[in-house]
Amino acid sequence: MKLIIVRGLPSSGKTTLASQLSNKKTVICCTDDYEGLYSFDSNGVQFHGMDKDEHGIPMIAKAHTWNQSKCSLAMACKTQTIIVPNTCVERWEMEAYFQMAEKHGYSVTVVSLF
Repeated sequence: MKLIIVRGLPSSGKTTLASQLSNKKTVICCTDDYEGLYSFDSNGVQFHGMDKDEHGIPMIAKAHTWNQSKCSLAMACKTQTIIVPNTCVERWEMEAYFQMAEKHGYSVTVVSLF
């Protein structure tokens, strides 16, 4: 079982590469899929990651927690290949995924698009 983390700056092709690497047995865990994180209007794409909920928590923080939970569940289900296309500029941003992989017996490959 393997975890592939695709990291790079916004619009660098992380999600596109994840789609190209995937097959029917792959789960892609993408923070950008969090509902409400982005909206589209006549001005283009709007990012809402800095918007805060009633407890003052930024939406981007909630989105990352949601994505980590999705990845953890996929690992618990023994999904053969899991791909996480996230910015992950620094190691600490990947640490939760490394810990999950170790806990569930996944090998980890980091693909950098920098």
